[in-house]
Amino acid sequence: MCRAAKLLLLLLPALAALQPLPARTGSVTRSLVDSMYAYTQREGLAIGHLRAQIYVKFGVQTHRVNALMRLIPFVSRMEHGDHSYIGESVTRIAYTAPSVLDRKEVAFYSTNPYMRNLRDMILANLSISLYEPTLLRDRVLSPFNRRNRGYYRYAADSLLTCGGRPAMRLTYRPRYRNMQLVTGWAYVDCETGQVREADFSFTYNSQHFDCHIIPGTAGLASLLPVGMWIDTRFGFARNWVRLRLYAHGDYADLLPFDAVRMDSVLHHSRYDLTPLNRLNSDTTSVIRDLSYIAAQRAVPLTPAEDSIYAAYAARRRQQEAERLAAETRRGTGGGQTPPDSAAGNSAADSVALLRPEPQRSIFRNLDDLLLGSHYITLNSTDIIKLPPVITPSMVEWSNNKGLSVKTRIRYQSQWRSDRSLLANLHLGYALKFHQFFFKLPVDFTFAPRHGGVLHLEVGNGNRIYNSSQAEDIRRALSRDMSMDSLLKAFDHYKFDLYNDYYLKLSAQYELVNGLKARLGWVYHGRKLIGWNEVGASQGLDHRYRSLAPNVRLEWTPGLYYYWRGHQKRALFSRWPTFSLEYERGIKAFNCDGEYERWETEANYMIPLYALRKLYLRVGGGWYTKYRNTYFVDFTNFHYNSLPDTWQDEMLGRFESLDSRWYSESEYYFRTCVSYESPMLLFSRINPISPYIKRERIYSNILVVHALFPYWEAGYSVSTHLFDFGVFSGVANHKAVSFGCKFVLRFLENN
Repeated sequence: MCRAAKLLLLLLPALAALQPLPARTGSVTRSLVDSMYAYTQREGLAIGHLRAQIYVKFGVQTHRVNALMRLIPFVSRMEHGDHSYIGESVTRIAYTAPSVLDRKEVAFYSTNPYMRNLRDMILANLSISLYEPTLLRDRVLSPFNRRNRGYYRYAADSLLTCGGRPAMRLTYRPRYRNMQLVTGWAYVDCETGQVREADFSFTYNSQHFDCHIIPGTAGLASLLPVGMWIDTRFGFARNWVRLRLYAHGDYADLLPFDAVRMDSVLHHSRYDLTPLNRLNSDTTSVIRDLSYIAAQRAVPLTPAEDSIYAAYAARRRQQEAERLAAETRRGTGGGQTPPDSAAGNSAADSVALLRPEPQRSIFRNLDDLLLGSHYITLNSTDIIKLPPVITPSMVEWSNNKGLSVKTRIRYQSQWRSDRSLLANLHLGYALKFHQFFFKLPVDFTFAPRHGGVLHLEVGNGNRIYNSSQAEDIRRALSRDMSMDSLLKAFDHYKFDLYNDYYLKLSAQYELVNGLKARLGWVYHGRKLIGWNEVGASQGLDHRYRSLAPNVRLEWTPGLYYYWRGHQKRALFSRWPTFSLEYERGIKAFNCDGEYERWETEANYMIPLYALRKLYLRVGGGWYTKYRNTYFVDFTNFHYNSLPDTWQDEMLGRFESLDSRWYSESEYYFRTCVSYESPMLLFSRINPISPYIKRERIYSNILVVHALFPYWEAGYSVSTHLFDFGVFSGVANHKAVSFGCKFVLRFLENN
């Protein structure tokens, strides 16, 4: 027992229910917090392996008055008006240290006709222990971990008994109003520092969460939540939704962590962790039978919940009767057996989508068309996914690229033995360049056990100038060294740009674990923009074709993985990923671009404590043995006019670099470093800190022919509505350039 707590206990009745502490409690608080931080280490508690079954009972209340709620990515489709739903789910979890977390939804049932799974951020990402650095796997810093002490203020405000043992009520609140921090209280055992009960709340992506957790009583079970109550609320444009749930954990095979044994397992597994990921490798479908869930139910239903289930079953029976009556009137299949009866389940025992009511059907179809994603099932194996017509995340702006919009259509077909066909049509338009972009990659997985993939891609690239013009501009740039002069030379030089259309065909195969080889062909057809008789009289070729074999090797040492059926799924590696690419243009089939291109690169993501990450990327490329006219077009270093995702840390973007620099030099070398933190600069300023998810700083160095070097530094913030970054570049130690970038995120759950 901590000394300060012993002195206080002598002055209090042994079984005091709840009494305030004296005014001077600073030493008590510090002693209690230190004891809480040291609990797992002092007791020698560390989970090495566990299996658990989580039963969840939830209720959903919705209020919808317009279609704007469909803009929110993490909110399921809502029916118009006020509705109440309930549901239950059963999930199995397996965990093996150091970080193999295996989760599978076994059963799910809901009276919401559009809900096919429980989209809850807490349960899907809950850390394995309260004492981990984060309460969730990739967000929300835990107040019960020593590393996060600088982010919280603590106060011990009362003394009580909890489970027949003396405990103190410890309150905690964040030093900064940040969405990665929580506010709440916990009952902490005075003798051991164990958290007996915890309550916390936070707001993330404009969703408010109230959580109450009761851990196990002793041993390894004390690290795990046995009971959890979650109340989450979200509102937008006069619409709102509220989710309340109770989760009960039943744990088995709870084993302590053994570092020697774990090292032995990792060593003898030869990087194959399939035995530790049996749930991920389980391909059985989700059970949607209410009778099965009733047998797993940890707590009984209330009369109100029973009435909601009964009303839902009555609606389903009524709709089924109306359907059969309509078919009888048409004389088509009036005697057919309902699908549920054929499956051997009653209307109350299996889930099926209720058909939309006839009223408001026009408006429902309209908001489906404009605001909802669409899945078109062609047959049992083929699915087409269409994106919403209107979605904020399709828009991006930067002063360098201007305004861009994008969308994507996805087709997927899954066959036996995990062979599959995947096609993604990317469409975009860059207003600054008045150019339409498209890209259609198609991947056929023919040997899933060995990473065998056939890749076909067609599309159009950026407008580009050829090597002859690049030599002319290099001679002009050699006389000037400042950034202003370099840009003036660019501005005064009249570029003859070419549209680029390409076709790529390749085959990829994993030779050994972590080592992939790709062999293929690349064809480019480039056509001069605005070519006419004047251009022909000046000797400008209006069309260039190139054909080149391409070889690429990619190696990730020490790659751990598991098997899901016949598919190999990568887990993690403690090493960087290295790549080497070689391409040689040949003179054949009316193609005259002769060149050799080499590129090499290494990239590495280093996770740090408290949700911090460090991204490193080093690489270079060069052209050799070039003849005639060719085009400088690197794979890893090129200007992309289509808006990409904001997750560009590993991509090494140069936001302030003019697009014309990418084709100027026949070689390049770059190093890119970015650092990410949930609380860095502006996230510590209280008026704006509640809206900032993370901050990043960038430092990129580039060496090309005329820029020796070019250094770019940047800073960006990510909020629940948008991401914004500012960047500054310095060329040849002289004048600077500035740029900024703005991307709509609109409550994306990341």
